[in-house]
Amino acid sequence: MSATLACVEFGPFRLFPSQRRLLKQDAHVPLGGRALDLLILLIENAGNIMSKQQLTAGVWPDVTVEESSLRVHIANLRRALGDGREGANYIANVAGRGYCFVGEVDRRNAARDNVSFEPRHEHASGLPRRPARVIGRDDDVRAVAELLTSHRFTTIHGPGGIGKTTVALAVAHGLIEQFQDGICFLDLGLLKPAGSVPHAMAASLGLLVQSGDPTSSIIGHLRDRQVLLVLDSCEHVVDSAAAIAEAIFQGAARAGVLVTSREPLRVEGEHVYPLSPLAVPPADHAMGVDQLLEYSSARLFIERAVAGGHRRELNDADAQIVGEICRKLDGIALAVELAAGRVSTHGLQETAQLLDSKMKLLWQGRRTAMARHQTLNATLEWSHDLVPDRERIVLRRLSVFVGPFTLEEAQSVAADDHIDRGRVVEALGDLVGKSLVFTETNRELRRYRLLDTTRAYSQVKLRESGEADVIARRHALHYQERLARNGTDPTTVPQSFASLGPEQLGNVRAALEWSFSGTGDASLGVQLAAGAARLFAGLSLLGECQNWCERALAVLDGNMGASRCEMMLLTELGYSLMFTRGNSEQARSALERALEIAEALDDRASQLRLLSGLHMYDRRVGDIAGLLPTALHAEAIARNLGDLTAIAAAQVMTGISHHLSGNLTESRTALAASLRRPASLQRLAANFFGFHGDPEIVLARTLWLLGLPDQAIETAHAAQTLEQQDPVTACLALIWGASVFHWAGDFATAEDYVERLVQHAGEHSLSPYRSVGVGLKGDILVRRGELEAGIRLLRESLNDLHVEKYNLYTPWLSCTLAQSLAAEGDLDQALNLMREIALIADQTAVYNRPELLRVYGELLAQASDLRGAESCFLQSLTIAADQRALSWRLRTSTSFARLMVRQGRLPEARVILAEVHALFTEGFATADLRAARALLDQLGRQVAD
Repeated sequence: MSATLACVEFGPFRLFPSQRRLLKQDAHVPLGGRALDLLILLIENAGNIMSKQQLTAGVWPDVTVEESSLRVHIANLRRALGDGREGANYIANVAGRGYCFVGEVDRRNAARDNVSFEPRHEHASGLPRRPARVIGRDDDVRAVAELLTSHRFTTIHGPGGIGKTTVALAVAHGLIEQFQDGICFLDLGLLKPAGSVPHAMAASLGLLVQSGDPTSSIIGHLRDRQVLLVLDSCEHVVDSAAAIAEAIFQGAARAGVLVTSREPLRVEGEHVYPLSPLAVPPADHAMGVDQLLEYSSARLFIERAVAGGHRRELNDADAQIVGEICRKLDGIALAVELAAGRVSTHGLQETAQLLDSKMKLLWQGRRTAMARHQTLNATLEWSHDLVPDRERIVLRRLSVFVGPFTLEEAQSVAADDHIDRGRVVEALGDLVGKSLVFTETNRELRRYRLLDTTRAYSQVKLRESGEADVIARRHALHYQERLARNGTDPTTVPQSFASLGPEQLGNVRAALEWSFSGTGDASLGVQLAAGAARLFAGLSLLGECQNWCERALAVLDGNMGASRCEMMLLTELGYSLMFTRGNSEQARSALERALEIAEALDDRASQLRLLSGLHMYDRRVGDIAGLLPTALHAEAIARNLGDLTAIAAAQVMTGISHHLSGNLTESRTALAASLRRPASLQRLAANFFGFHGDPEIVLARTLWLLGLPDQAIETAHAAQTLEQQDPVTACLALIWGASVFHWAGDFATAEDYVERLVQHAGEHSLSPYRSVGVGLKGDILVRRGELEAGIRLLRESLNDLHVEKYNLYTPWLSCTLAQSLAAEGDLDQALNLMREIALIADQTAVYNRPELLRVYGELLAQASDLRGAESCFLQSLTIAADQRALSWRLRTSTSFARLMVRQGRLPEARVILAEVHALFTEGFATADLRAARALLDQLGRQVAD
């Protein structure tokens, strides 16, 4: 019907029929499909009266439609157009004849308006779809949006079931384009009352949680981002929600916070918007159908009744009953919908009578109901009494789920010998039709969900039935089996855990809580915790991972000792402890015990993962001697398995081990072999084997040390971006990448890497890596001449790394601190610090020992200990030659040549430096080679003179 019109203007509106699009001053006007069809049909016949029969035939061809349905859609259309407000007059009702479009219309060519109908990109994390129909809330949505835009922090306040979430979603979708960094939606109804809102928020934002309180990491992440955070259903975690919301308001000036809660948060910055019930018809005078439809609660009731199958024509007498029902339900949207859902079964009159019979229970129930559900408990009781026994049983069993669930999950919990899986499907469909279960269709796999009030009410019924523990066991067993199906196959584990997703965390937590409760099953809980630990770790919930591992290990009995469950629990405990409590003996012991069990079970894939964990532990504490045996052991297992992913991970471990041990040629060979594997295998290795290492960055360092600076820089630039890596690997890549550019004298790029490191590590609560970043930042400040600030940061970093027992980078940073102290004139303290470094250099700083000896020699030369300085330089050159570290040889030769110049040994200085310089084939524009060339030219002139 729309092909004849290109564009029609009327008032502030433009209608594009072929695109089925209505704009008001360039803003999209949401209209239901039938309402839009009516508008197009009326405009095509503007000035002519269209009978009700003509309109229904044009919009609902071949379908019998009652007049009440037409009235509802006309009323919705008028409301969307603002008809009757501020002098606007578009659709006239001609009594006894029909409707007529009476507004002035201007038919135009749409092309000249240059209107684009490309869909907007909605960058939103966890944001449900825009509600298809929002009745009676246009003014509220507009007011909340204006309040949020002006003040950044708004709480939609009102009782349960009133529509707070609906309004919040409509506001969020309307403001998507204003928040260029996206919208993050948190359904806090998934949290238990004692749950941590900051931890839930950190997980939703993708931040790695290590500390007890991630608030600072969240603020750091949001500080410069234009993000809208929607915190839905805060009332049961109001203190935690209030604290994080206030902190975001104070510390993230571009972020917006939109809250829904049954009580205000009462913190700085909050602007409360009290959400009133839907408008209800007054009781003081009679009204007809058209007048009734001016009230949003009545429109909602009639629309839901028609959608539920009510087909009888609504007359003025019925309008009185509808008005009465809406008043008795206080305009609470959920209660109105529940009542309307029964009209097709019982009719209006009987529905009203049933409601009347339950009103006493409604008022009595408010005194005894749970605090969160005082308003709707009696309404839910009434609705529950209207459904058949089978649906009641299924509904109460479904209340065990926290958040969304699939059809298969519903069957696994609700089906038994009396209600088979097919009957569960049938009952679930009926419950959806009666608005007791809702569907989420914004994903490929349809999911179902009970509203919080419905779930709480149904849980009471479940406890009263005496089968609460039976259903809780089924629920826990389902998730235990699902997690167990992830298996140990490195090619399927990441995808399997991704299929479970963060939205199922509430169910896993609930299953664990029941399993370890007084009425639960601890042995089932142990198996569940073993599978869930990988899920928690994969979602960066390391503290929670640690907690459940420790609880499960505490109840392991003799029959389950040395089992796969114990191995899995110890593995994740070791990893989580390493990142949350530093490199403690408890972490190492857990990994070693898990490895013993993996060897006893001949589980080679797990052995590889545990060897990787132990390799990381030894790396972090600076036990360089232990790295290569561990890596070679892992490589032997990998080759025995014949698994390409395992071989790729083991080769990188071997390459890193050789690199840190000073075996640079061997390191280059192993890393080059690893890089011949597909990049996808490298990422998979990190996901499954717990390995964190970017082979390109390690190779870049190796190439620089071998005297290939240009290749090193090119390789470093080619390394993966942060977005391609997990947080730990990204931090390591930034640390090692910064070292390449630092060594090459490109301090601007090095500083960029360091800044990114500090930010990234802070966002993911990886405090040891942040401490390294702080130290590197101090190093760069020192080289700029900002000694005081640089020394302060270096000391702060070294103190923190000592507490964490993270020793790998302390020799480098301590060496820089010694140079800084000497530059400030405190040469004695600098030399004492270098003596301390020398004591541990053989164990923790093998690869850069030549550089440490060179710096020690320079400091001794400053102290006029020329013999000691020469001894250090000679040792440095010997070790560098053994390592084939040509770049270290060049630095030391340059320092040694300067000492010889000071001693008057000019020809000897020129020979020793020229010999090393001649070995280079590239990198002549880098700082060290430029300095060497300048000194050689100076020596050449001096010798000639």
